Amino acid sequence: MSLRPVQPRRAPSRSRSSSRAPSHRVSHAQTGSGSGSRGSSHSASSRGGQGQAAAARRGSNAPRFSRPPAWRIALIALAVVVGLAAFGLVFDVATNFGKIHRGVTVQGVDLGGLTRADAAARLEEELGATIASAPVELFATEELRSVGADETIVELAGPSNSYSTDEETAGSQSWRISSATVGATVAGEVLIERAYAVGRGDDFFPGRLKASFFGVALAGELRYEPLQLEAFEALLCDALGWREENADIRFEDGKFVVVESKEGYGADHAALTAALDNAFFGTERSLVVPMAAIPVAVSDEEAAGVAASVQRAIEQPVALAYENEEPWSLTAENLGPWITTSVAGEKEQARLVPSVAADRLKEGIYNVIGDRDPGIRPQDARFEVVDGNITVVASVNGTGIDYNRVASDLNA
Repeated sequence: MSLRPVQPRRAPSRSRSSSRAPSHRVSHAQTGSGSGSRGSSHSASSRGGQGQAAAARRGSNAPRFSRPPAWRIALIALAVVVGLAAFGLVFDVATNFGKIHRGVTVQGVDLGGLTRADAAARLEEELGATIASAPVELFATEELRSVGADETIVELAGPSNSYSTDEETAGSQSWRISSATVGATVAGEVLIERAYAVGRGDDFFPGRLKASFFGVALAGELRYEPLQLEAFEALLCDALGWREENADIRFEDGKFVVVESKEGYGADHAALTAALDNAFFGTERSLVVPMAAIPVAVSDEEAAGVAASVQRAIEQPVALAYENEEPWSLTAENLGPWITTSVAGEKEQARLVPSVAADRLKEGIYNVIGDRDPGIRPQDARFEVVDGNITVVASVNGTGIDYNRVASDLNA
């Protein structure tokens, strides 16, 4: 082992400037504050630098926290929104299951949260009472409506399938009707289905959102008895307009000709029912009768086609025979007057149908067969006196031409 000599430590020596510091400081004080300020500033800078260095050392040892990226924050926010929406949707479906969605009204009647049956009962109770509460007045013009009803108004309180126009009502320009006059009732089934459909099917999301936050208001609708409404519209047409005339055919001078059609003018069906709905549901229980042209169901062109077809058919003679007797020949002159027409179908599906009428055939067939009637005349029961005794001769049924069967065979 080797030993190394150790030098004793010496106390640090003060520099000359340090040894003279007191006198130097006094000198500074004596000569002025300028150099003192510089010394103080230098000392403060030195201490500030040391503090910053110390803070930097402490900061380097402290734990560091990094801010999450923006996309992560957005994803979390989206997840929260989706979760809340899913919870709200499940809650909404559960509370409205099997019921009309809350927030749905029909003609001001709140049906939200009700089953179909309960909603139908509420509609009938409230709207049924509304439409029966007061009559509705109809006027020919707005001027008459502004004046109001007078003694000339025609009262039609009860239901009817036909009206007779007499001298007292022929020139009528105003009418007062009740819901019973036209058979008006609340179209409950239709309205309930419309209300129940809100928020279901294709309307699932938008319908539920709208009903929940804004509400869904559906208009009411009435159902009318067809025959009663048709009779009332015919009454209005006779008073304010004229009825349409379909094209037809007529046998004239050995051939069929066209009887031209004529467009009508009467109450506009769709507009009238809509106006009646508003009047029966509302507080303003009067309206002006909406009028419009009434188109014909059978046009002149269609009638011309039927005339040509029937003409070709009757130009071929038809043999009419009875058992072994000589047949009769039916020509166009015989068949033409027997043919009548009727309109089958309605509106766009309407068509003119020709046929041999049994009553016309019966009137004209004896012009063909003359005295050669193949039938047997019937004999009624009668009394006879034989050897002073009264006896009854029984009746005998006759036979004759079956006109309906003949007409049916000719039409075939």
